[in-house]
Amino acid sequence: MAQLSLADVDSVVELPTDSFKASITPDKTFLNDNPDWLAARKLVDQSPHEFAPWNSLVTITEQLLTKYPTPSQAVKDVITSTFDELLTRFPLFFGYWKKYTSLQYQMNGLDESIKVLSRSLVAFPSSVDLWVDYLTILVSNCQDKSKIKLEFETAISNVGHHFLSHEVWDKYIEWEQGQNNSLEVIKILLRVIRIPLHQYSRYYQSFNTMRQTISAQQLQKLDKELESATGVDEYYNTIFLQTQEYVSAIWPFESQIKQPYFNITPLSDEEVDIWDSYLNLLIQRHSTDASPLNKDQTVATFERAIVPTALASKFWFKYLSWYITNYSDEFEPLNNIYRKILDVFLPVSMTLKLRLNYASFLEFHNRDTQTVAEVYLGIMKHAHSKNDYEPVSRTENDFTKVAKWLDSVVTVFYKPQTASDIGIKRFATLLNTRTIVIPIIELININWIHLKNDSNVRKYLAQFSLAEDLFGSSPFWTLKYKYFKYYRDYQELEQTVAFIKDKSSLPLTVINAILLDYTDVLAQQVPESLSTQSAYETINSLEYFVSNPFSSRYEQDEQLKKRLWQESGHAAVSIQKPFIVNSVLSKNCGTTMSVTEPLKRAASPVRAGEGAITPVHKKQDTSENKPVKKQHHQKKRKYKAKNVDPTSPSGVLQFEIEQILAEREITESDIQNDISGVLNDESIAAQYHRNVTDVEIIALTSNAEGLALIANPLDPKKQQVVIVPFAITGDVCEIRVFKTHPNYVESDLLKILKPSPERQDELIRCRYFGKCSGCQYQELPYATQLEYKRRTVENAYAHLAPDLLKQGKLPEIGETVASPKQFGYRTKLTPHFDLPRKKTLTYRPTLGFGSKGKPTWRDTDGGDSGVVDIEECIIGTPIINVGMANERRQFEQDWKKYKKGATILLREHTRVATESCNTIEFNNEQEGSRDEAGNVSVIVDKNGDDVLVKSCVTNTRQIVTEYINGFTFEFCAGEFFQNNNSILPIVTEYVCSNLQIPRKEGDPLYLVDAYCGSGLFSITASKGVDRVVGVDVSKESIKFATKNAERNGVKNATFIDGQAEKIFGSIDTPSDLTSVIIDPSRKGCDEVFLNQLSDYRPARVVYVSCNVHSQARDIQWFLNSTKNGGEYKVESIRGFDFFPQTHHVEGVAVLSRI
Repeated sequence: MAQLSLADVDSVVELPTDSFKASITPDKTFLNDNPDWLAARKLVDQSPHEFAPWNSLVTITEQLLTKYPTPSQAVKDVITSTFDELLTRFPLFFGYWKKYTSLQYQMNGLDESIKVLSRSLVAFPSSVDLWVDYLTILVSNCQDKSKIKLEFETAISNVGHHFLSHEVWDKYIEWEQGQNNSLEVIKILLRVIRIPLHQYSRYYQSFNTMRQTISAQQLQKLDKELESATGVDEYYNTIFLQTQEYVSAIWPFESQIKQPYFNITPLSDEEVDIWDSYLNLLIQRHSTDASPLNKDQTVATFERAIVPTALASKFWFKYLSWYITNYSDEFEPLNNIYRKILDVFLPVSMTLKLRLNYASFLEFHNRDTQTVAEVYLGIMKHAHSKNDYEPVSRTENDFTKVAKWLDSVVTVFYKPQTASDIGIKRFATLLNTRTIVIPIIELININWIHLKNDSNVRKYLAQFSLAEDLFGSSPFWTLKYKYFKYYRDYQELEQTVAFIKDKSSLPLTVINAILLDYTDVLAQQVPESLSTQSAYETINSLEYFVSNPFSSRYEQDEQLKKRLWQESGHAAVSIQKPFIVNSVLSKNCGTTMSVTEPLKRAASPVRAGEGAITPVHKKQDTSENKPVKKQHHQKKRKYKAKNVDPTSPSGVLQFEIEQILAEREITESDIQNDISGVLNDESIAAQYHRNVTDVEIIALTSNAEGLALIANPLDPKKQQVVIVPFAITGDVCEIRVFKTHPNYVESDLLKILKPSPERQDELIRCRYFGKCSGCQYQELPYATQLEYKRRTVENAYAHLAPDLLKQGKLPEIGETVASPKQFGYRTKLTPHFDLPRKKTLTYRPTLGFGSKGKPTWRDTDGGDSGVVDIEECIIGTPIINVGMANERRQFEQDWKKYKKGATILLREHTRVATESCNTIEFNNEQEGSRDEAGNVSVIVDKNGDDVLVKSCVTNTRQIVTEYINGFTFEFCAGEFFQNNNSILPIVTEYVCSNLQIPRKEGDPLYLVDAYCGSGLFSITASKGVDRVVGVDVSKESIKFATKNAERNGVKNATFIDGQAEKIFGSIDTPSDLTSVIIDPSRKGCDEVFLNQLSDYRPARVVYVSCNVHSQARDIQWFLNSTKNGGEYKVESIRGFDFFPQTHHVEGVAVLSRI
């Protein structure tokens, strides 16, 4: 065990981490039922400043809502207190604020989730992401326009000068447009065109367009500075050039910022230098011109810089110094900076002088002495010189008042009933059994050093020696030992040492340090109370004690034995056992190989089938004792190219590869692989299928896989295009190539060597992410996901409708419409399992979703079965996850009954209870998934005045119900219906708003829903038209659509089953007054249908598609290749995010007849 000197003991202090601990103590029942949670909680208590234990605890805490679909108040309290504690300690983890908001919504509804989101903005007001989420919810749920506007202005004041704040500005503009306030929109644009933002040019173009719609007099009223301008165009062009110059100046820094978010890991020196240079530029600009713009821009950039560097002092001090130099009279901003530094981010040991400065700052601004004293208390543990006390001495006039105040605090802590002063009582409640030592030590020090009141010192030492709270306090017992040593009070010193040795619960290293020092005291000067012989006997006894800690008392004291084991060589730091933390080993590695087992032979990287190699030559046995068998010529394997639909993922990938080659001037032959060699020569396959490091991702496919170029292993002059799953543009990775195609190879992602600036792994909420093929975007902020999906739509039209692009017939692709829910939204899941055909399993097969790639060399759930074993899916709704747990439990019993693999349906079914959930009588045969007791599992939710009872249906023929915007829809559980009901109201309203046709007053309006299904668009759009005709080739769908119309009281809708070759044959509505909705399957429309649509000549067409690539192909063919297609123009195209966290995007295109 390491030895300490007595001087070292002063630095052994207990950090006041208990002040962060949860205010809720879980009851025994909960702890007994959740040992995993308790174990994770203990790890957090042991290492509260480390992120890994917190991440584990949060993951387990989130799963409580799956385990308890209808959580008790005790469970809710555990979840709430865990997140409260985490976000008190790490308030800049905006991803966890989002998780907390989502969980509160699931537990307590919208109001509580909004409260959490509001708290997040108090803790982290400079987060664009949190403001966007808050404003989105506010606009959707608040009717008070004045409040909405006030909140938008608050958001702008906090993040309006953030270089990437366009989402907030866009929402503000969009909301004002929705209120038909064009003048307010122009006022907003007049502000934003002066701010150096990433999308400054777009705002300037919008402003130029809108200012043409108002008179010069109106514009002058909106822009007072315009009155003195010589020319309007010249005036605003000058503003544009000034903004452009500002953006050009800061862009070299903005473009190099790779980690703008908070992380426990310190920022790289390179990126720290980038921020430092960036801030120096802005400080220099401000010193030249202290305009409001330069001030706001400097403040905004400081606020951004301190997010990734929050736990370091450099930029905090730089920020504070700049603000004091330029705006020392602004109390609130400076106070906020001080409080964030001192209360949240930097430890006391790094901020002693700053805390003293803060006390002076408060005194200068005439703040109350109570507040100053509280600041002072924060440095007491670390203050050791007279100078440290001077600021408080000046504030409190003399140390007597300070000592009196401290005495009152300590007294009230131990005897709360004695409190008479509210301020002292409030402060005493902030202390705990570990932090109380701070004012006690300070009280003793002031009486000893400054007041020289020995009687008080002895009184306090005697009094607090009896406090069990201090039996393990190194600072207190070290102080007591030093006091009596200083005054050579050997009798008290002997008693103190005896207590430390035999009764205290101090760490052994601290005890040993004190005992060794005491032996030196005895050796140098024998006290009168001891004879020389007795002194040396005592010395020998103490030295033996230090060398043999299990002697005497320790042999009988199990508690001290345990403590010695826990200390692991570190004074005042206790852990349950010595452990090693490793970034690789700490991950979920699944199985563990015993060190006593012989090392197994490494699995060959060569894989058979699917383009991977199969060994074709066996080594010949040359033994003289065995006859050489005649070798037969093995037939050469050939690669069989498949016909690929250009709109399929494989077809789209070819377009994306061609785009990369064109951008880099690489020919097709430069990336061709020796596919024949791979199939027939093991050595070639072994060279192709290899590990490659330092692979930089240069693009992201529409399927959300990274694309990169790597060296061809056989020809250094050539390259290979490689697909890397779960990698994003800018990542530098290590990969494993496992499959070869003629012009690209497939790989698995093994390790991220250097993360992309866009990557935020702390956002990942699913433990299966990186294994399961279901989600691809969890490492990306939601706004970035939406932008990637907008690019997917944009690229779809560039690749599949290139003629329309060249002809200028395509509008700018609109921004992707967000889903109100980013998790817990899927109302249908279909986990599946596989069984081998010629082999009997002795263990349960994995049940879940497909794995990504061929990762047999990685440790993944499910091994090589192709299916990842999934216990929960975080994008599934709560009742779907309850159903999954039920069906997995049943599968444990029934899997042997299956002869081949199968798919399990999980579909949410919602019913309305008129009074309570008890009024619903469940059908025992078909109603839904059942719990262990055999009862149908349900979750009760509220939607306005309605009580919604949700169950999970597993029978494909069971009729289920969805509620969309006040409409009720029934359909077979196994049939198609959109799986994200949170976004359906937005989509249906958008479609309805684009059905209107310019017509004479009194003319009717008709709608034809050409792929009507069970009537989603027909029924939701029925209120805005005079007549609806729904058409579908499925008679089953027509039956449900008809019943759904009756159920919703829709009397102006009729539904007919039409033949594919003459689907418009039975429609008699005049085409000039008719709009058509198209919502086909992924394959899109065929030419027969598009020709019929062209012949019918409707006034408007709204094309809804789950495959934007087939949509782009169809629209180009319709406009350029049908009889009347030339009469149409494409008004708008935009994506809708039906499936957050995945690459899927729904496209809606609006066409009108010219």
